[in-house]
Amino acid sequence: MRRLCAAVLLGALRIAFAQTEPAPARDGFVVGALRLVQPAEPEPLTERERFHQYLLNTIGPVPVFLEGAGAGLSQAVEIPSEWGQGASGYFHRFGNNLAYNGVRNTLTYATSILFREDTRYFASGKEGTWPRVAHAIASAVMARDTEGRDRISISAIAGVAGAAAISRAWSPPNLQGGTNVARAMGITFAGQAGFNVFREFVPDLIRRLQRRERWSPYRAGVQP
Repeated sequence: MRRLCAAVLLGALRIAFAQTEPAPARDGFVVGALRLVQPAEPEPLTERERFHQYLLNTIGPVPVFLEGAGAGLSQAVEIPSEWGQGASGYFHRFGNNLAYNGVRNTLTYATSILFREDTRYFASGKEGTWPRVAHAIASAVMARDTEGRDRISISAIAGVAGAAAISRAWSPPNLQGGTNVARAMGITFAGQAGFNVFREFVPDLIRRLQRRERWSPYRAGVQP
């Protein structure tokens, strides 16, 4: 399990350095990291870009970080208790999260090709906090068709439902059954909605950080 996690981490680093559009040189580390999760541009995807997006969503630096953080939270509350504590328990949970995410994104990717859906997150373009939040939450189950119109995403739902069901194969006995499948789906959609809300406001955060950097006394040549 540790070797698997290490291999995924190495793959994430390779993908991160293989970005086709590197962040501008003036960006600091924080802004560069935020650019990894900012909303997508509205241009249509090529199949090569779709595959690259699939890799980023599966073993890119962002999902690896999030699944690692999720594993730490699960260990803190001892869920599931059968996996124990210590390094072994953590890597078991981390591997479980990576496997769940991998199954989910593989099913979503395959289904999105079949139904010609673009499952990337796009900014709302709306004014006001609550309309933007509502758009971000709804986007957890939405996708764009080839005409650029939003619709209920068959691929996003299929990916989550499939991963929730398939992951029962390696889950402890007390996490089996339809109720736990439904719970896993609910947690996944809630997490995706929350992440989308964050992504909706990432461009605003980037602009604020850049303005702060631009008017920094050090950059302006003013001694503090």
